[in-house]
Amino acid sequence: MPPLPPATHLHLAAPLGTGWPELDRALGGGVPPADLVEITSERAGQGELTLALALAQRLDLAPLLLIDLEDDLLLPTARWPHDAVRLRPRSLAEALEVTERALRCAGVGAAVACLEDAALRRAQQVRLRQAARAGQTLALLLRRSRGGERASAAPVRLRVARLACPGRRERLAVTVERARGFVGAGAAVQVEV
Repeated sequence: MPPLPPATHLHLAAPLGTGWPELDRALGGGVPPADLVEITSERAGQGELTLALALAQRLDLAPLLLIDLEDDLLLPTARWPHDAVRLRPRSLAEALEVTERALRCAGVGAAVACLEDAALRRAQQVRLRQAARAGQTLALLLRRSRGGERASAAPVRLRVARLACPGRRERLAVTVERARGFVGAGAAVQVEV
């Protein structure tokens, strides 16, 4: 296997602009660098992976690791980055270990952890957040929202729903459910991917 190219790391303290002006305004400038961002949806296939991949590409974070515990994701191949790697751990414990190691790795630009139906304890989320900070890597955690707010260590939580949209581009409704330290918690915006 050839060596990984140098990763694009996040050494900035200022928020990273997503390229979607309305979302950036709601987040006070963008997503926090080198931290944990949680993306939730009411049910599978609502655009959570599409948003995560588009966000990683817009932020030019490469290479990208997709840790897929559910193993039932419909991958949007048109948006699948050429330098992305998909890993399929066998258990939640393995998924958390792989995700934490990836976040601490100098060769990873971003990690997308698809732990949608897994019940994560706050301590496990804190470890992922600490790993993201230590490795200067963005962690995108995909989870299912099950009515009511789950405990979360993520400073940003985005809820996503797919909108009907004629044509080739997808439109997603993104609600900022949590934005610690930012101005727009509760804001709802639409993004085109």
